[in-house]
Amino acid sequence: MASTLANLALHGAQSTCTFHFLSKSERYHKEKPYYFSGALDEDQEAHRSNLDYEIHEDIKVVDLRGQEKSLTLQDHGFELLRHSPAVSLANPSDEDMCKYLEDLAATVKNHLSAEVVLGYSFRFRRQKSSQDEAKAGNPVGTYSNQDTPVLVPHTDQTREGGLRRTRRHLTEEEADKYLDGSWRIRIVNCWRPVRGTADERPLAMCDFNSIDEKDLRSADRASREYVGEIYYAHYNPMQKWYWISGQTPEEVLLFKNFDSNPGTEVPFMLHSAFVNSAHINGAQRRESLEAALIVISKD
Repeated sequence: MASTLANLALHGAQSTCTFHFLSKSERYHKEKPYYFSGALDEDQEAHRSNLDYEIHEDIKVVDLRGQEKSLTLQDHGFELLRHSPAVSLANPSDEDMCKYLEDLAATVKNHLSAEVVLGYSFRFRRQKSSQDEAKAGNPVGTYSNQDTPVLVPHTDQTREGGLRRTRRHLTEEEADKYLDGSWRIRIVNCWRPVRGTADERPLAMCDFNSIDEKDLRSADRASREYVGEIYYAHYNPMQKWYWISGQTPEEVLLFKNFDSNPGTEVPFMLHSAFVNSAHINGAQRRESLEAALIVISKD
């Protein structure tokens, strides 16, 4: 039997962090949380989002470095993979990013013994300074206009949104074959530092077994092309958080966002960047790359 995260963390170093949780506002009993991405007319800007957060500080987060080889996607919902990028991630071209996603998908396909793995999106993030400016005309999340780390606990898909997302990226023929109920569909995220280690604004994972279902709130992430659905989390002191210190660019944090048939496995991971009290001063600013992949298999 695999060790629980709590057992793996018995000797892990502890620090405290800050998260921005979705508030328990009464408005969410009447309207669904949402955020719109993309250009809006000036008179519509006030309606971009109805998200309201509450800040919680001094939340304990435990370092699993030294126990990372015991982590598995099946038992814990996340693990570390060794993977050297097939291309340089310093100012990569569109062609470079296509090669990167293809190589990463092949690695994950082999690791998970999958039938098909499709990489459908990527996003660069950087902890920005006050001197950084957005690059007009470049989509947010590209290398030249990197997004910022998100300090809000969330998942990238809901149970319903995961299949809808999958259908969006399949041909009609593929959808007829793979969405007939006999195939297992997983959506995973592959997250890595691009330069140096990620000890400031790193990524934390919440033990799925410490989550109360009532603390998950589905929310729409809308654009003019598509409406996705994610979970945001309300704060609960019973939630248990973990991270892996010193993650290098050759280490990929692989974690699950959706599973159509999890059985006894962890179905998804609540995750968030965090302000790490142990690395407020002197740590290298985070630069990271995340990629979302659809994994299709028979088991």
